[in-house]
Amino acid sequence: MLHNRSLAPIVLFFVLVFSYSHQKWWQSPTAASRLCLLYEICAHGRLAVNDSILSTPDTALFNGRLYSDKAPGMAVAALPGFAAGWFGAGACGLKDRERLLVASWLGCATSAGLVLAIGGALLCAALTPRVGSRSAFLAVCALLLGGMPLVYATVMHSHSLVVGLLCIALWAVLEAPSIPGHLTSKRNTSRRDALFGFCTGYAVASEYTAGLVVIGMGLYFLQTAGWRRALWGAAWAIPPLLLIPLYSWLTIGDPFHLPYSYQSSFPDMKKGLYAIRWPDLETAYNLLFSPQRGLLFWSPCLAMVVFGYPRLMRESPRLFLLTYIWPLLQIIVISGRVWDWPAGPTFGPRYLAPILPLLALPLALGLRRLPWLGIPLLGYSVAVTVIACVTDACVNYQTTINPLLDINWPAFKAARLGPNLLTALGLPPHFSLFAFAALIVLGVYAVNQTLPKEGAQTPPHKPREARD
Repeated sequence: MLHNRSLAPIVLFFVLVFSYSHQKWWQSPTAASRLCLLYEICAHGRLAVNDSILSTPDTALFNGRLYSDKAPGMAVAALPGFAAGWFGAGACGLKDRERLLVASWLGCATSAGLVLAIGGALLCAALTPRVGSRSAFLAVCALLLGGMPLVYATVMHSHSLVVGLLCIALWAVLEAPSIPGHLTSKRNTSRRDALFGFCTGYAVASEYTAGLVVIGMGLYFLQTAGWRRALWGAAWAIPPLLLIPLYSWLTIGDPFHLPYSYQSSFPDMKKGLYAIRWPDLETAYNLLFSPQRGLLFWSPCLAMVVFGYPRLMRESPRLFLLTYIWPLLQIIVISGRVWDWPAGPTFGPRYLAPILPLLALPLALGLRRLPWLGIPLLGYSVAVTVIACVTDACVNYQTTINPLLDINWPAFKAARLGPNLLTALGLPPHFSLFAFAALIVLGVYAVNQTLPKEGAQTPPHKPREARD
């Protein structure tokens, strides 16, 4: 098992990586929508964004006023850090655009970045009894650094926050076995169940497309924990979920409708289920394999789940169904969003981000089975993700078919970078690239040295579902 002294270095490592760089947030309408809201709250004490410092098409029009049409969870989580950055930068005499960059950076780092770091550490703890601590850590690095979570932690998207919350919820529902000679207390179990409910509820309040994965995790929790514990967890999901009707009531005056219903720029958002209609095979292919947004194009290490599923199917059929069926359903459902399948200027298929925590266990099993194949794929995934992250991960799909080769790689070679901690301090761009690469490589090595050796792991235990 992983103890607190092993988790702390993992959290610290991820916090440093996720807060190192920041995106050119003005190029992403989704990020700008939340930034407009946060700016108006801090600068003028209002929710309407008509006269905001930024412009974005991602707004809801109601009674002549524009509002952010996004789920409120991310803005609420980022508000303390954003406010600290906004007022702190103002006290230092920075102008509004510079203040906004500082506030956005700090808001992302203290919300999505911090929650994702904690979630990654706890996911390591959940996987360790099943695959060993080092395989667990490599799998979590593949998920968080080799794809969308790293990028989304550096821009005001909600997806990294959601991934972090679902990682925490998965840790709670998998519940590592008690230390030999000790019993897991009812109070500790109750806390885990409450944490599961709160995190899954907040995930939905931050990104509506996380709902399908949350349903799958909830059904697994009900099967393995029983209806009494499931009801207790569901009760703790209610407070964060109330953010949705509260925001609707404060903006459009109706707690039973979403601001998406009043989307001001995209009529297709009002068709189907907020632009999601019938599944489409071509869109599914694009979401998985295209150079523009393909999940496996940018994160080929995820293909290692194929080698982990057979063992998982034999040893834990319920976990297999959770980690296979629900990601598949998410892909099928999101493929119905044909009209704007790239989902704006962004990185990867962002509406598939909620499935990533569910892929952690089969990925870890696949890496453990074929390390000679999985580790090179992991290294490549991290490399191309870092290249996109430090240059520009808010690429408009209408201007390029292959962002990696057309935009990110040329910018990387020329050291045309987005903001990062060292360039913000005036240091040369090439030095900042070297420092970031060193942070990741040396950080992975240092954390790996703190983990218990595979032979020192707690002996394999029966799956939780077999004990319930």
